[in-house]
Amino acid sequence: MADIFVSYATQDRGFAEDLVHALIRSGWAVWFDRGTPRRSNAGDELREELGRADCVLVLWSRRSLQSMWVLSQARQAMQSHKYLPAFIEAVTLPDEFARFQALDMSKWRGSDNAPEIRDLSEAVRHVVTSRTKADSKLPSRATAQGPVLFLCYRREDTQDAAGRLHDRLVDAYGAERVFIDIDSVPLGIDFVEHVAEQIGKCNVVIVMIGKKWHAIKDKKRRRRLDNEDDLVRAEIRAALQQKIPVIPVTVQNATMPHAEDLPDDIRLLARRNGIQLDAARWRTDVERLIKELDRVMKPSSSNS
Repeated sequence: MADIFVSYATQDRGFAEDLVHALIRSGWAVWFDRGTPRRSNAGDELREELGRADCVLVLWSRRSLQSMWVLSQARQAMQSHKYLPAFIEAVTLPDEFARFQALDMSKWRGSDNAPEIRDLSEAVRHVVTSRTKADSKLPSRATAQGPVLFLCYRREDTQDAAGRLHDRLVDAYGAERVFIDIDSVPLGIDFVEHVAEQIGKCNVVIVMIGKKWHAIKDKKRRRRLDNEDDLVRAEIRAALQQKIPVIPVTVQNATMPHAEDLPDDIRLLARRNGIQLDAARWRTDVERLIKELDRVMKPSSSNS
């Protein structure tokens, strides 16, 4: 049984073969269609091999995006939680595939010692050994030494204020209970599901809102909040859906967004009581916030 099933477009066979040989030399058992003439049972054989493999490596290119075989195999791999995407050239993936972290192999030139091969081998190892379990830096509610707090912010909007607040919250509750980023999303993992899982381990979520928070646009000049896969939107949505307390914190003299300015799935954010952190009275406002947070983060002391 192969560790890895490689899905690729016929026109990319040369690249695929070089990559397969590099993976084999790295110690992996690899199966891929070598381009033999199609037999009547070829589809059955492909499905069987795909089902047996522990990891399905999909090589994305303009050609593979047009391949019925590759698209079908990628969908099957996602359904069985063993999908590992890799770009062999710069392309834009359809939404159903774009939610997964992908490796960039476009600059690989065939060396076994290239960083791309080391990264690919590590990504394969993760998929093979853990499948649906994503590596996590967040402890669960049961294992953390007390309730866990998550700080949601947009770098282009409130990075400095979020960092400053994070440092004060760490002083108050400890570094192991205060988190400011969901990073290192494992390759091949649906990052929206990963975000929901991580947010679900928290007891309270603070949403930092600056003057540009609701209006920031992506490279295509679309408002980022209107993209349902936007990370900030995904974090807020996960907290609201799981009924985790959400505290809006406005900075830079920003005002709370109106419900009609928010996507439907995070519209309830506008109904959450928040707090303003004014630069001129930062310490006083932050201490007021911490006093409110103590009700969740230090429940025993608030009941005494």
